[in-house]
Amino acid sequence: MRWPVSDVVEPGSEPVFGVVVKLGGAALRDGAAVGRSVRALERVGGARPVVVVSALEGVTRLLERAALADGERDALWNGLRVRHRTLLRQLGLAGDALDRHLGELRAVLRSLPAGGQLTRRQRDYVLSFGERMSARILASCLRSGGRAAVALDAYDLGLSVDEPWDRIVQHERERIRRTLAGLDGIPVLTGFLARDGRGGVATLGWNGSDLSACWIAAVVGAREVVFGKTVAGVHSADPRRVPAARRFAQLAYDDAALLTAHGSVVLHPRAIEPARNLGLHLRILNVEDLDAGGTTIAPGAGSPSWRALAHRDEVQLLRLTLERREGFAAALARLADDGHEVVQAALGASEARFLVSGTSPVGAFAAFAGDATLESGLATLSLLGAGVEREHAAVRRQLADADVDVWEAPGGSGERERVLLLRGTDLECALTTAHAAWVEQHDRSAVAVSLP
Repeated sequence: MRWPVSDVVEPGSEPVFGVVVKLGGAALRDGAAVGRSVRALERVGGARPVVVVSALEGVTRLLERAALADGERDALWNGLRVRHRTLLRQLGLAGDALDRHLGELRAVLRSLPAGGQLTRRQRDYVLSFGERMSARILASCLRSGGRAAVALDAYDLGLSVDEPWDRIVQHERERIRRTLAGLDGIPVLTGFLARDGRGGVATLGWNGSDLSACWIAAVVGAREVVFGKTVAGVHSADPRRVPAARRFAQLAYDDAALLTAHGSVVLHPRAIEPARNLGLHLRILNVEDLDAGGTTIAPGAGSPSWRALAHRDEVQLLRLTLERREGFAAALARLADDGHEVVQAALGASEARFLVSGTSPVGAFAAFAGDATLESGLATLSLLGAGVEREHAAVRRQLADADVDVWEAPGGSGERERVLLLRGTDLECALTTAHAAWVEQHDRSAVAVSLP
């Protein structure tokens, strides 16, 4: 959905908040990291930023395990309690500052049904505790350092969404703006969370806090969103797995959106759209080294010859036999209702194929029993950028020479994209081989052409 500027900010009006700063889970993982993030906030946030936070690194996955593994819930809850209390101690904050949230979380976990068969609303409410607690920690840390700050849950603030969680409900915008403008101090908001159409808590998918930050920036009329992460911007591949990956100083909206849609974890896939519609500048910075550069996503940025790789580590291929073509949409809806993220899909004459992110057990697809087969242990590798239709076959030959078997992913081809499916055990080799053939060779050729 596109948002006209007039729907968000009155023409000629000055925004109350110029910058929204989003701090990711890795940037809040321990006391030292929180300290670095606070210093980064002071440097890039201006006089009065809005701050949007993720849960502490790894906490969302622990909460999901606690929600699903009924036999381990008390033990996992205790681990979460120790993790958050340790951080409070490292920051010199009161050890009981989160006791109300931790007590509520334990009561919620104990009330869940056995067997891990949860509704989406039950699962999302459990997951909400990660951001709710990290927002309180950061706000307390800012106050202890002498800056007024208020922690707010985005769903109580008025951030509401319509399915499929890709737009803010229109009538809530003015309420959010008035509330934030009337606060005394820096608002520290929970990312990842909103209220659904039935009044319950909804989560926005992995990296959903990025989407929250862009939504909030659009609502308050900010000119820029700064994403504080622990990587120095967007690269031509994951730099932790491909040492030769190069950083992009600038990217166009379309290129950034293509990367995120195919698995780049730097930003949420739908975070680009509100930025594009309002001309927001997005900056990705490394909070551990603010002088290490970064990536700016802005109007007119980037290069038409841009190339990159993206990947997903853990995907499963679900095949469904369908008697009628209308069953495809029904299957997609059922998968979404059950909390599965479908990243690619294709419909054949009598079979639908879905690439599902994660490692869900076979029993999670019980609704399709008898008509479904599931293949696990897979990964995707996406070749992105100019010339992919012409040159992807050469890259596939290089992968074959490296003993990496690949095949086309369902729904995985386009003018600037080619998605390959492979065994997860081959991903490391595939990334380095494909980067050399698709990105590095192209860069060398471009340099050779430019030389006199």
